[in-house]
Amino acid sequence: MIQSKHNSILKKCPVLKYLLVFMLVNSLPVLAAAGAECTSETYNQVSFEKPQSDFSPFDKIFVKVSCDTLDAGDYTLYVNWVHQKVGIVRTEKQDFSINVQGAGHTAYFWFKLTRQGPIKSALTNKDFYPGHLGDWHAEAVLGENIISSSPFSISENY
Repeated sequence: MIQSKHNSILKKCPVLKYLLVFMLVNSLPVLAAAGAECTSETYNQVSFEKPQSDFSPFDKIFVKVSCDTLDAGDYTLYVNWVHQKVGIVRTEKQDFSINVQGAGHTAYFWFKLTRQGPIKSALTNKDFYPGHLGDWHAEAVLGENIISSSPFSISENY
């Protein structure tokens, strides 16, 4: 038997070996999410029959996020409700597991503007903060990847 004088750094440093395995295992859901095919659309009804992108400030806005061909594993899906000028106003998350390779998942989230208080509303003659009207998008994030974005607008003239 031939013996080698070569000693691997992984043999000398078992902590490094475990660290590499840990990093690989924790990156698998991110890598699996990168290959997912996902779409999202906004609606004003829970029937989810007709997508819509123009809303009144009084509407409840629903977003449906659908992903196909996910790898088996555990996932966290985030939806960021992003105003064009303000930035992220609200973030929601849903944890889920895929047990069958290539399966899909559909998630539903909703958002509604908060009204101003009664005194401010009486003084300004406006029910909602004017800065919250305008262009928005619902951004879906799976792992560390933005998987879809659904633009919509909220207007008093709707």
